Amino acid sequence: MTQRISITIAFLTGLGMIFIGARFLLSPEIAEAGYGIHFNANGDYSFHYIKGIRDAFTGLLICILILTKQTKALGITLAVGTIIPTVDMLIVLLY
Repeated sequence: MTQRISITIAFLTGLGMIFIGARFLLSPEIAEAGYGIHFNANGDYSFHYIKGIRDAFTGLLICILILTKQTKALGITLAVGTIIPTVDMLIVLLY
């Protein structure tokens, strides 16, 4: 039962990451405001597209690993993947 709940939460997290990534790719200004960053580069959305594809890829990877029942690979990916939000947080706090 605990494993099923964990997998469900991971799958929902993957779907959330896909949503965040798609929003950065499709409507960068709205995503920027929702994410809590303010990056004004006179209409240059390169940062937004980089973030969008990174988040979409991560979400797709999580969902694919779940759908193919690769739970060990999913666990390793999620454990190693904690580096990304940790570094994001440090960048926001330090700069």
